[in-house]
Amino acid sequence: VERPVQSYDATRFAAKYANWQANAGVVQEGTPISSLPKMTPSKVEEYKYFSIHTVEQLAAASDSVGQKFFGFQEDKRSANAFLEIAKGNAPFERMNNELKERDAKIEEMQSQIEALNKMMIKAKN
Repeated sequence: VERPVQSYDATRFAAKYANWQANAGVVQEGTPISSLPKMTPSKVEEYKYFSIHTVEQLAAASDSVGQKFFGFQEDKRSANAFLEIAKGNAPFERMNNELKERDAKIEEMQSQIEALNKMMIKAKN
């Protein structure tokens, strides 16, 4: 939607309005397109010109957009493969987080056992 800014826009869209005023533009959520392997800085800028800022946007881009780029189909396949690999890593990341939590609990229990042992030794003396 393109129209002049109304007075209620500043309150309704406070964060986006502040970004717009700061010339930050629209804040993109997702993986930066520069994270893709073989993505050169010039290609990144070319995609940004056509409002493709993230890997997710590139993977979802229509083929009509791709007619403007050399090697678009290969880049799109790379983006889809990148996202599939990221999906596949999610269970491992969750497992690693759970293992870290478990290790922290074990360390806490060990320190409690040591404290109890010291108390028992003091009580015997």
